[in-house]
Amino acid sequence: MYGMGLGLFQGINRMEEARARVYTLVYKLKASCMLLEHGSKNEHWFSMHDVVRDVAIAIATREQNVLTMRYELVNSREWLDEGALKFYTSIVLHDSKMNVLLPEVLECPQLQLLSLWTEKSSLITLPDNFFRKLTQVRVLDLTYMHLSLLPSSLGLLTNLRTLCLYCSELQDIAVIGELKNLEILCLRGSYIEQLPVEIGQLTRLRSLDLRDCDRLQVIPPNVLSNLSHLEELYIRSFNKWEVEVEAAGVKNASLEELKRLPNLTTLELCIPDVNTLPKGLFFEKLERYRICIGRWCWEDTSPTCSRTFRLLLGTDNCISFKSGHIVQLQRIEDLCLSGLPDQDIIELVNNKLGSYSSQLKHLWVEGCQAPSPKESKRCKESTSEMRSNEIILEDHVNVPNTFFLKGGLPNLETLELYNVNVERIWKSQLPAMSCGIQTLTRLIVYGCGELRCLFSSSIVNSFIRLQHLEIDECPILEEIIVIDQQERKNVVFPQLQFLKMVDLEKLTSFCTGDVHIEFPTLETLEVIRCPEFLLTAHDLTKEVRTRFKIYS
Repeated sequence: MYGMGLGLFQGINRMEEARARVYTLVYKLKASCMLLEHGSKNEHWFSMHDVVRDVAIAIATREQNVLTMRYELVNSREWLDEGALKFYTSIVLHDSKMNVLLPEVLECPQLQLLSLWTEKSSLITLPDNFFRKLTQVRVLDLTYMHLSLLPSSLGLLTNLRTLCLYCSELQDIAVIGELKNLEILCLRGSYIEQLPVEIGQLTRLRSLDLRDCDRLQVIPPNVLSNLSHLEELYIRSFNKWEVEVEAAGVKNASLEELKRLPNLTTLELCIPDVNTLPKGLFFEKLERYRICIGRWCWEDTSPTCSRTFRLLLGTDNCISFKSGHIVQLQRIEDLCLSGLPDQDIIELVNNKLGSYSSQLKHLWVEGCQAPSPKESKRCKESTSEMRSNEIILEDHVNVPNTFFLKGGLPNLETLELYNVNVERIWKSQLPAMSCGIQTLTRLIVYGCGELRCLFSSSIVNSFIRLQHLEIDECPILEEIIVIDQQERKNVVFPQLQFLKMVDLEKLTSFCTGDVHIEFPTLETLEVIRCPEFLLTAHDLTKEVRTRFKIYS
């Protein structure tokens, strides 16, 4: 955001290209230990060692004329030293306490970046002429500023490219419409109730962020469609498309307007009613997207997945949602479907995903029938624990006796099946690279009433990365591995560390055939309420047998 506003990326004209350049720079700095891993699931976050930070600040202060403060008390000396102010190119005051009234006019003729983040308890008043002489400013960040009104002099910043009003308490932002050269506008978490029509005058705008604007009720027609250069639109908290707003006396914008944004490549969008979805809305050109149809919780989305699509159809509108809508969204990583008819599920999983979604990491399919309270609780618990590389299929989906009939999904790492009525998950004789067989690290199977086995002996040795395996409430499951025509005498799970089996009434053993099974890295084995299960010396090594638990 700052880099694009300051014009730091020579030869780069698109937001997506600039983002890729930043990610590359961050990767190189991490590799050289100038930046540290953050410890978050988001691979793009990072931290910086105190020593490196202090050196960077010293260099910026000495060579680039930067004034920076953090967690410090800002007094009149910083604001009234006109001799120093005229040389500053950047002023960055983060989480600082302002102990003095700001000057009526800030005279910094060379200033290009002004970033003021205040403590939430601080009350700041920006004089009306505060920005009058900041003619060279390109980036303005007023995060957490307690402002009831923007100074009228803001409209004089003709060179401004980036404006961030993150979590501001502003309601009237009409003056922003005067910033004709503005390219990036962040209003995330702000208190605005209506997007002013003046925003439609920002014809050079490339990025508009309206995430978490929970009070936003009105987006007038033709405001969004006028932003012809828009590349990024984040608008996931707004859900009143085409709704009549009596208080404002207008009808909200239509989703059809998004089809008139020819440069749009990034989209975050929430559509509560699938019936308002216009034909041809989704675009093959989208490179990054998080699109939710229905009432999904955004917090459940995987932080590392840049291409997410979620569809939730309630039991009262369980209609046929053709997979063509999904196919238009290329390279899906995170796909969640709920309420689709059975025939569409089968068509999607076996005939669409393999050819259009080779990068799929997370799939959740839920049938039309409403789950029981116990199933709903388990679904909630499972969703909260999901990792980014997952595939989840849930509820009573009537499918053929084998779930994966074809190959595909080569990047699948986690597979969770809930209440899927199939006899087998994988078809025998599938290639090892099919359906995530060689990449799978986590497998959870719950409530699959028709499931008779997990693996066939012909493919079981291909699960070379499987680390976590749970089987729960599969009433007719008799064995984990079934012997097929290509019988194997030895089976090895080289990386399996956790194995849990619960409420398997008919389970008698891992395998009824003459097969030796090895778990060289197994750390935890839990067998709970499996009355017929017998553990023999052939099943586990002596070392592992000392660490397992059996509960009747």
